[in-house]
Amino acid sequence: MPTRSVPTRETYTTTTTVRIFPLHGLTPEQRVLLRAGQREAGAVYSSCMQAHKIARQTHDPWPSYTDLHHLTKGRHPDLCAQSVQSTCRAFDGTIRSTVTNRKAGNTRMRYPWKERRFQPIRWPAQALQRKRDGTRFPLGGRGKDRRYVDLPLHLPRKAGACQVIWNHGQYELHVCVTQGVAAAVQAASHTPHGGRGCVDVGEIHQAALVTDTGSGLIVSGRGIRAIMQGRNRAIGGLQKKQARCTKYSRQWRKLQRARDRITGKVERQVRDLRHKGMRLVIEQAKTEGVGELYIGNPDGVRRHKTGRHHNQRMSQWGYGTDMRYLKEKGARAGITVGTGPERGTSSTCPNPTCRQKQKVRGRRWACRLCGGIWHRDLVGATNMFALAFKETAIVLVPERQNITYRRPGPVGLRQRSRAGNARRSSPDRGLRGTSIPTELITSAVGHPPVPKYAQALLGTGPEGRTHCSPDGHGSACSALA
Repeated sequence: MPTRSVPTRETYTTTTTVRIFPLHGLTPEQRVLLRAGQREAGAVYSSCMQAHKIARQTHDPWPSYTDLHHLTKGRHPDLCAQSVQSTCRAFDGTIRSTVTNRKAGNTRMRYPWKERRFQPIRWPAQALQRKRDGTRFPLGGRGKDRRYVDLPLHLPRKAGACQVIWNHGQYELHVCVTQGVAAAVQAASHTPHGGRGCVDVGEIHQAALVTDTGSGLIVSGRGIRAIMQGRNRAIGGLQKKQARCTKYSRQWRKLQRARDRITGKVERQVRDLRHKGMRLVIEQAKTEGVGELYIGNPDGVRRHKTGRHHNQRMSQWGYGTDMRYLKEKGARAGITVGTGPERGTSSTCPNPTCRQKQKVRGRRWACRLCGGIWHRDLVGATNMFALAFKETAIVLVPERQNITYRRPGPVGLRQRSRAGNARRSSPDRGLRGTSIPTELITSAVGHPPVPKYAQALLGTGPEGRTHCSPDGHGSACSALA
């Protein structure tokens, strides 16, 4: 009996992204309506908080979403019913996430306990009314007294729930956009080799990627750090001026608007650079055929108190945002992304015959026992393979010619003027003035403990060691340049 081929049916999964629309040019009437709606949403949130707080204190059953909905139904005329329901649903989601975090051991998470004067106005997708000249957002009122806010915005075709928030002196519209991705690209088998990779996130370098194919990527985070330092200096100067003013006076409000303007601009710049930096990591992973990606969680580093200047840098280090961006972009690219501890990875020598542990200073990882020198962040990412995948095979630090150094954003004017200086625009990979013992390179059979670029530095120096001239003009260094 002849067989009939059945066409394969491709399944799809959905991913959700958030698009941000700044609301410029609002009329005074629209601002008054949005402010009243935010105040009413804050009253809804406070009612839900009080009900839940009383239930916790009296050890009664906690109110569910249905109970919160019946509690707030018909009592808030300045919001439409669907916005009230969305606010109750958001509060219920906060309770659920707090319970999950506390069960996971994060006891610092607190249940909602404080009343909110303002809250974002939320709408589900079915509440929006698309018109020819924009989108209509319903507010409170009934019948002829129904109030709307008409915005000249054409939302994406698959726009979902949205909310209006007040962010650093201006209104913004956050819209959830759902996109379909073929489920066939989710599995790691979509890659040519089903490779693996590890990412070490940091502050000076936003991310360092090492793959089992021998390639490495370093994404610079110095631009983000420079922007944050400039923001701190500017805000500090404005705070000194505000301290000499009467609170809520005309001069105080003028300085506050300047603070909001600076903070909002920096927030948008940093968010853009973080997105671009993580996109470079995912693109490199796709190029190298990576199907599984492991991210080391540096949460323990932030808890070390080492002075107010360093504590300020640690508090402003958005490694959680970088990890979230990697997970979201990896899911859209079909890469399985996982997180876990990274303890001890940056302080252990990657040489499999050495494994010396020591404190590291600067960007160079110089082993005092075997003499090998590598990039510090690449050492951390390389040592993660043993924690992430329980690798029995040896994964080495990538060779110098296989390391790519990228900046997440465009080069500024100051950097562009220095484009002719190779040393200032290239990373310090710790190859100048190095000395590596010959016996350690030839000791392992089948798996050299030091990459091939170290073998290129070997010669006939005394005591079986070779030296690269500190000025970088030796034959070995010139061959690698």
